[in-house]
Amino acid sequence: MTSDSKNAKPAKRLVDLAPEYKRRRVRQALVRVTAGVLILALIYSFAPLDSEADLHPFVVLLAMLMVFVVLTFLSVRRIMNDDYPQLRAAQVAVLTVTFYLFGFAALYLSMSTLNPTYFTEPLTHIGAFYFTVTVASTVGFGDITPNDDLARVIVTAQMMVNIALIGVGVRAILAFGKMRASTAKKGDSDPTDPAEADPPT
Repeated sequence: MTSDSKNAKPAKRLVDLAPEYKRRRVRQALVRVTAGVLILALIYSFAPLDSEADLHPFVVLLAMLMVFVVLTFLSVRRIMNDDYPQLRAAQVAVLTVTFYLFGFAALYLSMSTLNPTYFTEPLTHIGAFYFTVTVASTVGFGDITPNDDLARVIVTAQMMVNIALIGVGVRAILAFGKMRASTAKKGDSDPTDPAEADPPT
């Protein structure tokens, strides 16, 4: 048995909490998700991807993959060790999709900076994120399109990642949280427990 499994908190069921404590847990989760999204947005907004720093798209892609692997590993551990795994899994799912969107936007922006002819128009931070969301949502307005085979390959890769992430990845994360929550016994989440029953703030 690993040290993580020994130290893991027992899973608890959110439905067993009194309404006021349940709302408090959900509010805390929303605050964490909002903070995570804002941090990712700030990192993307201030990253020197469209400046003379000339970050090569390969460097951006490699950094994306490394960060994604690390975050995935840490996120799975958090779900395994969280006392409310389903709530934690929902947070991880939202932040994973957000990272995916900002990551591809950063990649497209660095590509456009390196060679503006990769797309039908030079991309800004907002333009790259807008294009990423249109591809991810399969809307495809057609106002920005890839002009080069390399750009088309990267956009196609995003479409495939979109299918895998939304169709498999997010569902797997949520299912993992649900599976761990299923080990909790009804009544394990005792609202009279001092750890659970702090007055809502």
